[in-house]
Amino acid sequence: MHPKNIYSSNKPDFDKLATKYAKLRHFCTLNKKGKFTVDFNSNECVGALTEALLKENFDLEVVFSSNNLIPRLSNRLDYLLTIDDVIEANLVDKNVSIAGVDIGTGAYVIYPLLGSKLLKWSFVGTETDQKSIEYGKIIINNNKLDHLISIVHNESSDTIFNCTEQLIPENKFVFSMCNPPFFTDDEVTAKFNRFYSETFVNKWTETSRDDPRSTTIATISELSTKGGEVEFVGNMIKESLDLSNKINLFTSLVGKKSSIALLLPKLKEINHKVYEIIQGKTMRWIIMWSFDEKFEFPDIQQGSTKRKIQSKKTNNLKRLKTT
Repeated sequence: MHPKNIYSSNKPDFDKLATKYAKLRHFCTLNKKGKFTVDFNSNECVGALTEALLKENFDLEVVFSSNNLIPRLSNRLDYLLTIDDVIEANLVDKNVSIAGVDIGTGAYVIYPLLGSKLLKWSFVGTETDQKSIEYGKIIINNNKLDHLISIVHNESSDTIFNCTEQLIPENKFVFSMCNPPFFTDDEVTAKFNRFYSETFVNKWTETSRDDPRSTTIATISELSTKGGEVEFVGNMIKESLDLSNKINLFTSLVGKKSSIALLLPKLKEINHKVYEIIQGKTMRWIIMWSFDEKFEFPDIQQGSTKRKIQSKKTNNLKRLKTT
């Protein structure tokens, strides 16, 4: 876990949270010591816990649906904080405003919410699902963050950045981020059972490190995309060539280690680096690239270990000055 992650040194006190927040308390159980405990196998309980944490630690009000993927906050924070470290290593002028493009922001716009509250960044989020856009806008307005966060409709599932090109701000350091669906349709069939309609629940039959250790309920669009994450991120890399003068730093989360080996050849001529996120038994990767050959990707401390997989750097790296 990133050392700046609030949950790295401040583990949630479930008993205190349940005592304070009635909705969470409703889904918790009492142990033999009379303390409230969280049932991580209950999507309703995990959702209520995440709502309580967002309010308690970030003063954010979000209501989660039991039929959608509930974001794990510590994982999301590690992604944002790793981006922040990389930006910090490259900015000479610390007063430069920072703007993010969140690809597939989802109904809960969780990255823009956390990034705007914690790091004071502005965001443009993209989303293909109209219902998610409508709900996301309600959340943004309820939290009075409409001056920092906007959502645009990507009407074409065949392209990734097309709807944001005209909205990318000038005179700012701009990065992109994405948490794409990890799986292909066949992988969803193998790993998940249909809960009802377009909602799926994990089978709990796998034992690899990549698999969740709690119940995961999500819609098909949250779980899968054509060709899985390899094809999606590969297309993102291809499209990024046309935005090299508008976006300083491109990034994406990757859920499977096997995907990294397939994606790295696409970046062999581009300045890039892969960072690991390890939280408990769950491992994720952040793939980053920039078309500025002077862009620096620093080693980043995660817990007690500096973690990196592979990078391509140029010699005599200098910090990027954004004007």
